[in-house]
Amino acid sequence: MLKILIIILNLYAFSISPLCVYQDSKGVWNFMDSNGEIFKTRTDISNYYGYREGMHRVKLIDDNQETWAYLNENGEVLFKVKYDVAKDFYEGMALVANESRNPDFPRTYGFINKYGKEIVPPKYKDAIVFQEGLAYVMNDKERGYINKTGQFEIKLADTIVGYRFSEGVASVSDPKFKHGLIDRKGNLISEFIYDEPSYFSEGKSKANYKGLVGLIDTTGNIILPFKYFEIKEFKNGLSFASVSSRSMNHVWALIDPAGNFLSEHEYSFVNNFNQGLAAVKHIKDGWKFITEDNQQYLELNCRFLNNFAGEEELAWASKLIDYDYYVSGFIDKTGEHVIVIEDYIFAYDLRLNQRLY
Repeated sequence: MLKILIIILNLYAFSISPLCVYQDSKGVWNFMDSNGEIFKTRTDISNYYGYREGMHRVKLIDDNQETWAYLNENGEVLFKVKYDVAKDFYEGMALVANESRNPDFPRTYGFINKYGKEIVPPKYKDAIVFQEGLAYVMNDKERGYINKTGQFEIKLADTIVGYRFSEGVASVSDPKFKHGLIDRKGNLISEFIYDEPSYFSEGKSKANYKGLVGLIDTTGNIILPFKYFEIKEFKNGLSFASVSSRSMNHVWALIDPAGNFLSEHEYSFVNNFNQGLAAVKHIKDGWKFITEDNQQYLELNCRFLNNFAGEEELAWASKLIDYDYYVSGFIDKTGEHVIVIEDYIFAYDLRLNQRLY
């Protein structure tokens, strides 16, 4: 009988996924599952920073001092770390840092693995997270990309700065802060002409040239000319491009990979598509969900609206119910709240790794 109960509890744990974390007005941190049930509370969290790869990154109050810690998805402590800075996990590795006395490089960086073991001690003056198995690091003696054992796979000249790999290429910048592209062997495949780094999705990335944004492919070829104010990451063959308004705020339109406009420039805030819908804020009509062919799916009177996500297909919405009275929580695809959170001062969507408002 006991074995059957354990199996049932384990099946429940796997079938119900963590949904959000929120802090209430009493300072209690609540861990909520996709059924809207609170499965864990903590009063020793001083700050919440993120959730990636099944781990919460927090600061705990430990003997009246703040300590970095990682919690599992159930909100239990996996391990604490004694660094001045600890970042989220990427590909099983987390960037950590200690403060230094060098005013030009105030921190030294290293990496730990998902068990809290130090793989690379904090010895680098600069470093970024792992992507596609590589991370850029630099100090006075060497710079380039290391693998997860801390060994260099790509060496860079001492005047070059590296950025994250995506789809087999990475941006690098020269002393004039111009950016080019390298491949995984460190070969330069695009000259140093762009004003900011590029990160690729579906074979495309925005590139900034002389203050205007266009699209390039992973070989550096120009796909769309440089005429936009900003371009979002492509998802399922769609993106949003903006021109600036008179107030210099973004005004977005839906585009395809050929640069064809699928809508007017009519949105002041946009999310990339997820589950076939995107939460957007129309410059006149307010918050709504649109389909991939720019048809209105659902219009809501909200202060804030986020994308649908997860197997439960729920989205966060702060809906206006009466004059200056909002109800916040998760809605289903009919627009009705199925989970309401009445008392929160901070909330975080664990599925999207985003703060909620």
